[in-house]
Amino acid sequence: MLSEIWQNLIFRPLFNFLIYLYQYHTNYNLGLAVVYMTILLRVVLLPFSIMTEQGKEFYRRIHTKVEEAQRDYSDDSVKQRAVIRNLLRKNKIRPWSKLVVLLFHVFVLVALYQVFVSGVRGGNILDSSSTGGRRIMENLYPSMPRPDFINTNFFCFSSNHCLDISKRSLPFSALVALVLFIEITIDQRGHKGRLSSQEIVYRFLFPAFTFAALGLLPSVKSVFILTSLVLSIIISLSGTLFWGGKHRHDDTVRKKAETSANEPDPFTNQLYGR
Repeated sequence: MLSEIWQNLIFRPLFNFLIYLYQYHTNYNLGLAVVYMTILLRVVLLPFSIMTEQGKEFYRRIHTKVEEAQRDYSDDSVKQRAVIRNLLRKNKIRPWSKLVVLLFHVFVLVALYQVFVSGVRGGNILDSSSTGGRRIMENLYPSMPRPDFINTNFFCFSSNHCLDISKRSLPFSALVALVLFIEITIDQRGHKGRLSSQEIVYRFLFPAFTFAALGLLPSVKSVFILTSLVLSIIISLSGTLFWGGKHRHDDTVRKKAETSANEPDPFTNQLYGR
């Protein structure tokens, strides 16, 4: 049952979409097709990404209140969760929106792994004579033309040096790890001086783990993750400029209103009144 759901609702649509982009919009460049697919799917998921970024900005504003709730109800975990949940609900923070984007990444990564392990080989050939190649080809819809070959060279540095996304690439894995470090640093902005030791370790350890993991896998994973990371950074910076600027403006207006309310009335005589 689960395998049928995966095959018919997730893998086949993604695979056919990838082959469609490969044949009609990328001049037979599978790496570029992966980039296009990532961008288009992230556009579809943009509402969830916006909710996530909006939630980050709200969470930065209520961070102190969350810490107070954790401190005040440290002995009552049920009450603590209820207070924090009420704060999140009151400020319209939706943790599930981040989960949707995360599941998207997992599904696409697994689908790409299945494509490259089962059928796509290096040397610009889709081996339809092999069992894996035939199995991959059978997942194409009847209306989708079968490609005669699959070009796995993403781009070439020279005539003899090309990035083959069906093979491992340590330099490209290192580039992904660097961009991931930048993305985590941006995500942790505003927490300066309040970062826990676990958050600091995470900033360095997770990119290092990502480099090690991607170094063992076909570089198509690096192409997908790098594209998605760049888009995430753009969305995050845009969210900071929009919601952060709006919040700063609201704070300025509120402070001015509080200052005006506390100022003495210049027309009031301190001895006799008006």
